[in-house]
Order: sequence, then structure tokens, then C-alpha cells
Amino acid sequence: MDKDESKIGDAIDIVDEYHKYVPLKPDGSPLTLPLHADGLSCERVNDAQNARINGNTKWLQLQGLFPNIQEWHKRCLLLQVRPVICDILYDQVWFLINLLINVCIKMIVKKIKTMCFYFRTYMMNCTQAKAQEK
Repeated sequence: MDKDESKIGDAIDIVDEYHKYVPLKPDGSPLTLPLHADGLSCERVNDAQNARINGNTKWLQLQGLFPNIQEWHKRCLLLQVRPVICDILYDQVWFLINLLINVCIKMIVKKIKTMCFYFRTYMMNCTQAKAQEK
């Protein structure tokens, strides 16, 4: 079929062609089937159905097909969003790591200062004790 689905008239013709393959229910109305497509094509099918909404029957209204976005396209959208989420998470994790490192460094420095204080006090006590012995 040599049609341009971006034009509403051609989109109606395309959906009408697909609609020819929709099976009948016992009462003569169309059996509703999913029409898998990408998001933009699904919107164009909706537009084609809306353009034929004033038809007298479900066949003329093209109601035998309902557009359904394929899972593959949803996964592509997820993959497009994923790097943004990863960047945000990376920045947050990096911030937490830096914060943890800074806190640990401060704790280590505090421990070293405390140890130096006790060592200096011990050395001073030892020096005083030796001075008293003489």
C-alpha cells in the first residue's frame, strides 16, 4: 500500500484496509482485535477512527481494531529515561560517598588527636616521674 500515514485521509485508508481482515461475530458486528503499533501510529489510528465516528455501523466506524502500543516501544522509552535516572542516582551516591569519606576522615583525625593527647600526657608524666626520682 503506497499511503502516507501522516495524512489523515491516507491513515483512514490504511486502517480501512486492515479492517477488511477483522473477523465477524455471529451477530454480524466486527470482532475487536488489537492493532499493535508504535505510539505515533496508534494516535493516527485513533484519529482515523474519530474521523469515521459518524458512520452508521461499527464497520464504518472502524471499531474492529483498537490500537495497542507494542511493549518493545515501551522498553525503548524506558531505556531513554534510564540514563537520566542513572545520572541522578550516580550524583546522589557520589555525594553520599564523599560525605562518608569526610565524616570518616574527621573521625580519624579526632581519634589521632585524642591519641596524641594521651601519648603527650603519658610522656609528660614519665618525664615528671623521672625528674622526681633524681
